[in-house]
Amino acid sequence: MPGYTLTVILLLLQLQLAINALTNWAQVWQLGISVDKCCVLNIGTEITAPRLSLNNCPLSVLTQTRNLGFIVSESLSPTVHVMEIVSKAHRRSALILHAFTAQDAKLLIHAYTVYVRPLLEHNTIIWTP
Repeated sequence: MPGYTLTVILLLLQLQLAINALTNWAQVWQLGISVDKCCVLNIGTEITAPRLSLNNCPLSVLTQTRNLGFIVSESLSPTVHVMEIVSKAHRRSALILHAFTAQDAKLLIHAYTVYVRPLLEHNTIIWTP
C-alpha cells in the first residue's frame, strides 16, 4: 500500500485480524452478525485506501453514525446530535401548539414538560459533561 507507513499498515492488519476473530467467535457460538449495521468511522485522519471487511463483505465508511442513541461524528463534536435533538423538540412543540385548541397555559406547560422536555434532557451528560 503506497503512501502508508509500516505502523499504519500493521495497525490495519491487526484490526482486520480482530474483526476476523470476532466473526469466527460468532460462528462458533452460532450468533449472526448483521453486516448492514456495521460500519467504519474514522476519527481524526481518514485512511481511505484499505477496506476492512466482515464476513468477506466490505464495511462502509461513514462520517457519522448513531451509537446507543447518540450521534457520533468523525470530529467527535456533539453539534450534529444537538441539532437533531433541537429539531425534534421544535417539531414536537409545534405539534403540541397545533393539537391543543385551548390555550390554557397550565395545560401547555404540562404537555411541554411531558412530551418535549425529556427529549432535551436525555443523554445530556454525554454532550455536556
